[in-house]
Amino acid sequence: MIITCYSIAGIAASCISGSLADKLHFSHRNFLILSLSLMGVMTLVFSFQTSYAGLIGVGIIYGAVSYLPSTHYTTSAMILAGERYTATAASSQNLLFQLASFIMPVVVGRAIDATGNYSLIWYIFCGCAVISVLFCFFVKNDK
Repeated sequence: MIITCYSIAGIAASCISGSLADKLHFSHRNFLILSLSLMGVMTLVFSFQTSYAGLIGVGIIYGAVSYLPSTHYTTSAMILAGERYTATAASSQNLLFQLASFIMPVVVGRAIDATGNYSLIWYIFCGCAVISVLFCFFVKNDK
């Protein structure tokens, strides 16, 4: 039920992320910085939940925040690549997203095997969000 709520909130959020960025007058880069920062915070907040109600409630917010950046990554890559390389940029971005689905279970499994608990995983996820935010600052703003 927690994952279902997380996913439904994420799907809904990804559908409105472009409109939300427009209403906030944020460029793709700045929206990525905001949403990735929120994702790092929500990762930690979610990791400290111990009740079912807390996991559901925070899971809904966490799911929504986690799905916000995906369309902005691809759109930003396409804008920065230029008209000639738009399809290549979009395809490369999608390839990276798909590779993450193969890499993440290995990293998570090794972290659980090495430590015997899930605590390290939450810090890895949060650290990845921080690294992503830092890399966003090196990207040219698209507005």
